[in-house]
Amino acid sequence: MGAKKHSILIETVGTHYALAAEEMEVRRLAEERLPDDIAELRMFVEELGTMYVEVFELWAEGLTEAESAVILNVPPNTVKSRRNKIRKFVRERLGVLRP
Repeated sequence: MGAKKHSILIETVGTHYALAAEEMEVRRLAEERLPDDIAELRMFVEELGTMYVEVFELWAEGLTEAESAVILNVPPNTVKSRRNKIRKFVRERLGVLRP
C-alpha cells in the first residue's frame, strides 16, 4: 500500500473513531437527563402521530432501527426515515440549529 493510501486510510479511521467517541459522550450526557427529557420529547412526538410515537418509544428503549422494524413490521428504512423526521421536528420545536 502506498504512503498516500495509507495516510488516507489512517485519517479515515481516526475520523470514524473520533465521531464514535463524540457520539458516546453525547449519549452518556443524554442518559443523565433521560427520564425527564423522554417525557418532554414524547409530548412533541405525539404531534406527529401514533406511528412516530411507536418508533420513538422503541428508540427510547434503546432498540436499533432493525429491531424496531421487526417489532413494528415495517422495513428498517421506514424506521430510519421516521427517526430522522422525529429528530428534525424536535430540533425545530426546541429551536436547536444543527450546523
